[in-house]
Amino acid sequence: MKLQHALGLAAAVALAASGPPVLQAQAPATLPLDSIALNDLAAFSEPPGNWRIVGGVAADRARNLRVTTSPGSGVVVNTAKPGDGGDLRTTWEHGDIDLELEFMVPRASNSGIYFQGRYELQLLDSWGVEHPTYGDVGGIYERWDESRGPGNEGFEGHAPRFNAARAPGLWQTLRVEFRAPRFDASGNKIENARFVRVELNGAVIHENVELSGPTRGAFLPGEAATGPLIIQGDHGPIAFRKIRFKRYGAEALELSGLTFKAYDGKFQSLPDLTGRSPDRSGESPRLTASNAGVADAFALVEQGTIEVPVAGRYLFDLRLGWIDGEGGNGTEGGARLRIGGREVLVHDGRQRSVTAEADLAAGRQEFVLELFKNREGRPASVDLFAEGPGVRRQALTSETRTRRGSAQGAVTVEPGREPYLLRSFLEHGGEKRTHVISVGDPSGVHYSYDAELGNVLLAWRGPFLETSQMWVERGEPQLAVPLGSVVRFALGPALATLNDENAAWPDSIPPSFGFRFLGYDLDEGGLPTFRYRAGEATVEDRIQLLEGRRGLARSIRIDAPAGGGGLYLRLARGESIERTRDGAYIVDGRFYLVPGRGAERARLRSVEGGQELIVPLSFRRNQSTAEYEVIW
Repeated sequence: MKLQHALGLAAAVALAASGPPVLQAQAPATLPLDSIALNDLAAFSEPPGNWRIVGGVAADRARNLRVTTSPGSGVVVNTAKPGDGGDLRTTWEHGDIDLELEFMVPRASNSGIYFQGRYELQLLDSWGVEHPTYGDVGGIYERWDESRGPGNEGFEGHAPRFNAARAPGLWQTLRVEFRAPRFDASGNKIENARFVRVELNGAVIHENVELSGPTRGAFLPGEAATGPLIIQGDHGPIAFRKIRFKRYGAEALELSGLTFKAYDGKFQSLPDLTGRSPDRSGESPRLTASNAGVADAFALVEQGTIEVPVAGRYLFDLRLGWIDGEGGNGTEGGARLRIGGREVLVHDGRQRSVTAEADLAAGRQEFVLELFKNREGRPASVDLFAEGPGVRRQALTSETRTRRGSAQGAVTVEPGREPYLLRSFLEHGGEKRTHVISVGDPSGVHYSYDAELGNVLLAWRGPFLETSQMWVERGEPQLAVPLGSVVRFALGPALATLNDENAAWPDSIPPSFGFRFLGYDLDEGGLPTFRYRAGEATVEDRIQLLEGRRGLARSIRIDAPAGGGGLYLRLARGESIERTRDGAYIVDGRFYLVPGRGAERARLRSVEGGQELIVPLSFRRNQSTAEYEVIW
């Protein structure tokens, strides 16, 4: 069902009538990934000479295939031109794998990652492509069969959902969950390979994409249970850093022989049930709190055997559905997990989710889960997850529900033919910002503005907003969640009065600044110019979209009867800010900032935890204007 916004700013709001909502949840606890140490090329088999280890790399966004490097370690770079160079192949092989890495591609360059040496995920400069194909960055490359006849050889290529590419010369983040093909005892394939999930720059661009065979240009013939990771090196320069991974086997933890004992009554803590007869007991085909037989006021003991496939360190994550997770006193519920007679995890009832790690031996061991519930009106649900060495995170309970990916019940908002403005709460840097106006544009470039700080919080490309948390139940979180590839900016006011250019930038606007938001005016295209007062000064903050979906252009005009003495504009803050040869700045490798009129005197300074780019504003006839562009 589609609805139109009642205020005339055309937008499509998509609602699904049934099913659980997609809610923004905290990322689950997990064991750390393994890393490829980029101090040398020891992780790669016979690396060709076009690959080398460096300390830093830069790519000119205006010049094709141009990269420069600096000495050191931590980055592996291919400097070969198209047609030259060889490929990089890991010394180890993988089946199922989770892979995370950062890559930088210069303008007009091209590469790819071949999972198991057979299934290619495309990496290249696709910045500005409006309708990406399987051949663009993040695309799953097509298969090829000449027997299909001229013009039909290529098939099964998969384009990304949208173009999440960053500008050339910026670091981009790729996360992939890959599932290897499965074979029976006779070597016959019984399941195809699958890209379970692919994220580019924080946005999901593929989910559950099945591959009937190797993609075109595969390095290895046929299909197999394992193969190396291969990075293409003969199509142009590319750099990688922070390469991390987890490899998985087919093993899993298995519960068996489960029985339960249920005890009615209100318990204020984990009870000692020694000598007490249960009110109900029996065999338990699965691990679930429903075995208690009642919804409230009970204790439950689940006992059986757990098969540990591989010795090593395991992580357990236990969630009690009736705990709010807001620091309760522990009397509403709790749980204890024992394995092999040893206490592995205690849930004290103060947080919804509790995690613990334990070293376990391989083999069959006793499994005991004790819990109690002493709260009405909340579901008696228990979710227990486990992960281990080569053992993928799995649910051990039957009540576990996935909240990731596309699900029914999501409330999403997209601009129609005109820009769409939505007021909401928004999470930024662990804080809930309560006076946010998000601006969605039909072009697919959007941003969020903090009306309490007079500043842009973030910008992104792709889908606009997911707003389930504003509507589900009582909509208590009231959070809107950006759906595309997001660039986050520093939290804090855009303008501040400083005693000198070395003074610390404030985190918030002090009352003495006299900040008062005055609303916004819409231009002919429907985009806002925000207005506010800062003491005696009046500020107009105009944010426009750059041509070709390249980014944002911002113009801040200040009218100050008293002359605006000591007033500064902060353009950016980051861990690292580097100036390029054309006068732009790269902030944390994630976006370009290009100073314009009135911002030419930008000063780069060191601050605690990083660097800032600030501008001392100059006034003429009590007016000042500063302009700059943000490109990503």
